Amino acid sequence: MLFRSEGHGSGDLPGTKRIGRNMAKSLKHKDDRLPRHDLILGVTVNGAERAYPMKALTRKGAVLQEQLGDRPIVVLHKPESFLAGAFVRDVNGTLLDFTQNDRGEIVDQQTGSTWNFAGICKSGTLQGTELEPVTYIMEEWYIWVTHHPQASLYSP
Repeated sequence: MLFRSEGHGSGDLPGTKRIGRNMAKSLKHKDDRLPRHDLILGVTVNGAERAYPMKALTRKGAVLQEQLGDRPIVVLHKPESFLAGAFVRDVNGTLLDFTQNDRGEIVDQQTGSTWNFAGICKSGTLQGTELEPVTYIMEEWYIWVTHHPQASLYSP
């Protein structure tokens, strides 16, 4: 059964190119670095903020490692989907380096353990370990940048 919403926004899906007249009037900050309805993963780490366009994450693949503020993070994303999250790469004092193998699995190079897109280790030495999530949310660009006007924008 498909989820069906009713009422305000019931005809809209994420990324729909429409803003109601009253909503448009309330927007205080306009930023043209992206089309306003592009979907982004907005990430905040200790005051550092960055928007990751979902289209760029799909082009990049399942794993994106970055330094955001003072933390080494990994963004895990299932390409062509809304499934994405951002996590600290440090586990028990060890900085993990993630990659996607030829079978499409996310693995850390230090132990060869496999991980899912929710940052949970499914097999290997670290099985059962969960990566610490940082603050993240998926939104349309115009909503994110309204609340985070100083945020940097990921660009490959």
